[in-house]
Amino acid sequence: TSSSLRFRSRLLKIKVAQKKVKKAFENADSSSRVELIPSKIKYANKVVLSFHKEFAVFSSLSRKGNDGLLQDQVFKNKEEERDDLLEKVATLESATTSKEAELASLSSQGTKLTADLSGFQLSHDELNFKMASLKFKRDCLATQKNSLKAAFKTFKERIEALQDDQAKALGDRDGLKVGTNHKKARRDLSVVKAYDPSAEGKYVDAVNALSAIDFSLLSELESKKDTEDDVVFSKTSLSSSLKIISLRVQRFREEAKEKRLSLTDVMTLFIEPLSSKSLTGEANTSAAPITTLLTTFASFVIIPPNQALDAEPHGEDPPLVTFDKEELSTSPE
Repeated sequence: TSSSLRFRSRLLKIKVAQKKVKKAFENADSSSRVELIPSKIKYANKVVLSFHKEFAVFSSLSRKGNDGLLQDQVFKNKEEERDDLLEKVATLESATTSKEAELASLSSQGTKLTADLSGFQLSHDELNFKMASLKFKRDCLATQKNSLKAAFKTFKERIEALQDDQAKALGDRDGLKVGTNHKKARRDLSVVKAYDPSAEGKYVDAVNALSAIDFSLLSELESKKDTEDDVVFSKTSLSSSLKIISLRVQRFREEAKEKRLSLTDVMTLFIEPLSSKSLTGEANTSAAPITTLLTTFASFVIIPPNQALDAEPHGEDPPLVTFDKEELSTSPE
């Protein structure tokens, strides 16, 4: 029964080792458990194989012994322990399979997160590059804007200087052309035309615009001047007629004022080219202008309604606008 004692001690060692492995497996985390599963399976297989060998030796020895009942009981216990160990091995193998699947899933998730992080980093770098590019473009545009402002200012100054030189040269040339001196000269429309070739056309346009003005109230009064008195007073009383006449007079005055303002606006186009500034250029502030052309328009006289009603119709053209020339004493520049 020395073999029986050895078998029992061996079985006790197996149980102690099994408890140690179980305790280590319970204390380890999930990743460590996955790493411990193959070693545990290998160790369990080794223990089972060793147990089978010892069980075979013990069986052969037990057959030779005299105590058959004890050997049968021990053999039965060993078979039960073997079945338990086989069941544990199967459990460990299934746990190993599930842990391997979990490890593969976690690995795929880790790979995906790493790829997403790389994509985010790439997008961040790309956005930083675009932002730097836009800042550079903004700085370039600001520089171009400042350069254009400076160039425009220089160009404007040069153009103004060139215009001043051209105006001065043109004034000197035209002054020599028409034989004008800068002391005293009698200037007429020919001299004005020499300084401003479009003055004659502006004069014609102003006269035509003046003749084309339509005084609607005068036309209305002329059309009603031959109306009989009984037609006028047939439907209204004397007081209402006087009221109507006063309203028409007020309306006529307002319309005459508006026409006078419109006439002033029309003739401004003609008066400005004939000013002394247009004829001689910009004069010195301390010297008097060389000469000026004074124009006098025939003033418009407001015709009372009774005279307008008594006026005779005529088909003649409107009176011409004449200009009176006046000589002014000037001093040289």
